Amino acid sequence: MRTRLLSKIEPGSRKSLVSPIEKIDLTEEVIKKMKAVLESGELRTGSKLPPERELAEMLRISRPSLRQALKALSVMGILKAQPGYGTSVTDEFLAILSEPLHFLMLL
Repeated sequence: MRTRLLSKIEPGSRKSLVSPIEKIDLTEEVIKKMKAVLESGELRTGSKLPPERELAEMLRISRPSLRQALKALSVMGILKAQPGYGTSVTDEFLAILSEPLHFLMLL
């Protein structure tokens, strides 16, 4: 069936039909989304995020992709995950600034 479909298409237009799908870095997209939510004031320091399952559904991404993004935000010092409590926006601004500066001094 696929061969018949492609054979009916003009030879010059095949490239546009079967061109590769653009790859999206979901971690980067979640970070951008979190930044926008923080800028809008929808989330503030100390705000607790929805449970992982609910947040993944809201963003329409898989839980493993969400976990990876949340881990990156935690490493950056933006989020703080506490077992049994959940994940919240950190209020430890000094940690957000000090870690990158510490690495910069090591270089």
